[in-house]
Amino acid sequence: MWYLVGPLGALSLLGVVAGVAAIRSSWLPSWMGKRTFRPRLWGYAEVLFSANLAVQLVGWAILSPRPRGLAYAVGFVLLMVALGLLRASQRPERTG
Repeated sequence: MWYLVGPLGALSLLGVVAGVAAIRSSWLPSWMGKRTFRPRLWGYAEVLFSANLAVQLVGWAILSPRPRGLAYAVGFVLLMVALGLLRASQRPERTG
């Protein structure tokens, strides 16, 4: 179980760095450039998604069973808000 804490924590930190870079300078990873209409909004979503990962990781690895449910609920709310922001940051699909 503990062998996952380091890699998942590093992944969460990497997501925060990418999100802050998108918020501050509108930088996006190269594979996201064509699909993302608003890079700053994508950055906020990435920061929230990384916070979700960190909260879920703390709830899973550190907390006892009682507060673990609260950590999972907070993580779920962060995930849903992040997914909504990710969807809003992408260009609408063309119809017709």
